[in-house]
Amino acid sequence: MKEEFEIVYENYKNTVYTYLYHLTYDHFLAEDISQDVFLKVYSGIKHFKGESSLKTWILKIARNTYINYVRKNNSDLLPVEEVTIMDYTQDPEQHAINRDKGRLIIEALRGLPENYRTIIILRDQEGLSYDEIAKVMDFTLSNVKITLFRARQKFKQIYSELGGSDNVM
Repeated sequence: MKEEFEIVYENYKNTVYTYLYHLTYDHFLAEDISQDVFLKVYSGIKHFKGESSLKTWILKIARNTYINYVRKNNSDLLPVEEVTIMDYTQDPEQHAINRDKGRLIIEALRGLPENYRTIIILRDQEGLSYDEIAKVMDFTLSNVKITLFRARQKFKQIYSELGGSDNVM
């Protein structure tokens, strides 16, 4: 059991952390919640029925853990100005443009309701299929498609209102 869990942890730790980081934009909080997720995975792995992929099951646990954390702590997440955008571009002008665009994207994502932000992250960042997203979010396939469309439209609206001019999606 311990060896199996170690394999699961090694295979999915980056996916879970990246997903949580894109929800929180706080490295320490994403790490803390990730630890909680894997404690739940460890204690619940024997109940995994294989009705979905292991990845979607773990991401569903991550989503629920994040939602519970926010509810429990009435969390104010890290202000956008304090978020460090990693970019190793050599050109300082391009670096400044990318940093500003990144801040607008983060701010626009933060302006979205949790369901919209989650569905965009799962599809566009994590590359999950519509089927996998449906399982993570307990949605029907058609609801995933409709919600993703609406989420992208709302994101574009917020991004534009914040001064973003590029077509980001």
